[in-house]
Amino acid sequence: RAGLDLGAAAPRALDAVEVPAIVVTVCDRAHEELPEQPSWMHWSVPDPARAGCPGAFERAYDELTRRVDLLAASIEGDRP
Repeated sequence: RAGLDLGAAAPRALDAVEVPAIVVTVCDRAHEELPEQPSWMHWSVPDPARAGCPGAFERAYDELTRRVDLLAASIEGDRP
């Protein structure tokens, strides 16, 4: 539905990638294990795999899209 090509996507450890200024975790376990950083945040979004139904994935996608849009707008608003 979203048209995302995730064919080449693979999970990586955070220390294996160059960390951008903003990091958002959506996994509660990752949030608890990572050191706190001023520009890092956590969005608690229910794991759709646990619900086991297509509607749960749609709700998670919609919620993440809404939050990313708000974050992007706030970042754009901070730029001169």
